[in-house]
Amino acid sequence: MNTPPAMQILGWVNTTNSNCTCTLIPERSSTGLALSQEAEYKPDEIVIVVPNSAVFARPAGTEWLFLGNAPGDDTWHLPQSGTDAETFASPFLGIGAEEAATGVFQNDRLYLTLIEVDGPGHFSLYKVSFGLPVVYMADSDGIFADDRVTVQAGGHDHYNMAFSQAGDYRITFEASALSVEGDRLTHQAVFHFHVIPEPATLALLLAGGWFLIRRP
Repeated sequence: MNTPPAMQILGWVNTTNSNCTCTLIPERSSTGLALSQEAEYKPDEIVIVVPNSAVFARPAGTEWLFLGNAPGDDTWHLPQSGTDAETFASPFLGIGAEEAATGVFQNDRLYLTLIEVDGPGHFSLYKVSFGLPVVYMADSDGIFADDRVTVQAGGHDHYNMAFSQAGDYRITFEASALSVEGDRLTHQAVFHFHVIPEPATLALLLAGGWFLIRRP
């Protein structure tokens, strides 16, 4: 019997166009979770910076309650649009499984699930369709099994990531999938987001490639 593929999440960063992809990849090696700037780094070596330019006022309406703050409050985000990411000079984060072959996982599906948010405010992941949010993850009402996104093998997508307050967030995600043999493959890791960099951090940021800081 073949050894089932391990679960790994990798990230690839193009520092020219600020495109950062969190890629779910099946491998036949030990599991891992890393974000990469044209190389692989461990999560605790990387800080993802959410710049002050990416702030917006929380819209009114109950459909925006998931953001976890009041109407009109400052809300920071990493946009789902590459054009907006370029405008804000912010990371353009994506979630994809381009390197996952079809026929490896049941229904060719992989999942990225929110496990824990440690920070001064609330975190959410969502899209906007015809002016209305479609929420995939939000900890403002608690964290549940359905706080996740589904990724098709070979697929790729982008989402908004929002933070209700400035400060440091350490967010735990779990990658998971069921192999065609019925094995459940999982791995968790913590990513560090820094919302509104301080001047000293900005200096490191500019030296380190726009939006990623390699921790010493």
